[in-house]
Amino acid sequence: MIVKHTVAERRPSPFAPLLRRIWMRRIAAATGIVALVGASTLWGLYEGMLLYRNRVATELADVLDDVVATRLAIVPNWIAGWWAGDAKRLVLDIKHENFQKLAYQRELALERGVLISGAEDEYVPARLGYGDQSVKVKVRLKGDWVDHLTGPKWSFRVKVRGEDTLFGMKNFSLQHPKARRYVYEWVFHEALAREDLLPLRYEFVELTLNGKDLGVFALEEHFDKRLVEHRRRREGPILKFDESLHWADILATGDTGDESPTGMRGYRAAAVDAFRAPSQAEEPDL
Repeated sequence: MIVKHTVAERRPSPFAPLLRRIWMRRIAAATGIVALVGASTLWGLYEGMLLYRNRVATELADVLDDVVATRLAIVPNWIAGWWAGDAKRLVLDIKHENFQKLAYQRELALERGVLISGAEDEYVPARLGYGDQSVKVKVRLKGDWVDHLTGPKWSFRVKVRGEDTLFGMKNFSLQHPKARRYVYEWVFHEALAREDLLPLRYEFVELTLNGKDLGVFALEEHFDKRLVEHRRRREGPILKFDESLHWADILATGDTGDESPTGMRGYRAAAVDAFRAPSQAEEPDL
């Protein structure tokens, strides 16, 4: 009898082609990631050398230090914003009759497409409160274009009456943050302050109007002598272009574009004026 020793043949796994494809995909993905990281690194070095050569950045080391400092500050800034980021709550109360006057002015502005403001009789009396403080104010609609008046969040110009102030200000605006491009305006004023220029006091508050919570508003300081004093500058004029011709031309022609046939819409046609010029006596707000 002859005994033969046989070895069972191994059958290939039906999953072998699939496994090979998975490994090939992993290798391809890893190769792609390495290539992408390498290309990004080389491009970053190239851009950094250009910045250094063109002196757009002072030194590459300073740029890297700023990047590291900014990234490390993200976590504590987020925690600080979450823990102590509640905005100030302002409460504005306007009597029904006076509020209807503002609503009528708004309707006229929406029909015209622009808000022509500035007359003293456009203001209505109101009260504005913050915490335990409540001051008498005068309020009117604010803004030139009607984007300040769409929706429930209208823009207001506020003047504190008498000898009182609110946050050290007598004149300021309350407006939808979108009217000043949300946080971009705040960043701009912070940059001005860092360069020791004259920024406006600008912050975000929460506003309640006649018992209705309107959410977040932007509080923007207006131009007067307190702006100069707050920045420890000597009192002096704050100049501006007189816009009366600009808006009169828009009303006369009905054209809201940047140019008009009269040529009276550009700043070159405007007279130079000043906010509360010295010739205008400081009148008490009654």
